[in-house]
Order: sequence, then C-alpha cells, then structure tokens
Amino acid sequence: MTTEWLTIALDDIVQKYSVELREMLKSQKEKMKKFIEYDCIKYIGQDKWNVMPIPNYNKNTYRVTFDGEWDCNCQWRTLNGLKCSHIGAVQMWLMRKGNKL
Repeated sequence: MTTEWLTIALDDIVQKYSVELREMLKSQKEKMKKFIEYDCIKYIGQDKWNVMPIPNYNKNTYRVTFDGEWDCNCQWRTLNGLKCSHIGAVQMWLMRKGNKL
C-alpha cells in the first residue's frame, strides 16, 4: 500500500477502522459534518430528528430525541450509552442554525 493511494482513498471515507493502521480513519466530528453536508438531518417536531443515511456509506435512519437528555436509537448509543455521531450531528446542526437545547 502506498501513501499516495491512502491519501486518495481517505477523501472518500466517512469513518472506518483500519486494521492495518489500528486506528479510526477520519474522526467522529468529520462524520457529523458529513451528515450536515449531505442534508441528512430532518427535524420532525417535538424535539425529535431523523438522521438519514449518508449516501454510499450507511443505510439506516436513526431517531435522535431530546427530553432533558439526548438519546438515539442507534446500536452504538444503545449498547454503550455513549454520545454517538447522530446526536453530535444534530447538536452541531442546531448550533449552526443558532439554536441550542
């Protein structure tokens, strides 16, 4: 694998674990920006958002909610209880629009 190939390939990657490098390629923040860039966040009312799939990356739509606490129905949030990229993307989207919860 050459460095040139890796540089070109990284431009198309949203976020992925590299076994060879033993690290994540691109950060969670970069993934959050992609959700916004591709207009994947849809407010559906009552402090609920659908986070649609990033084209050519994933296939699932996830529901982010705020009821005094942020929550998401994705596997990462459900299994680990940690903040996921979907929650982070909605928070970033709200800040860009001048809204905060």
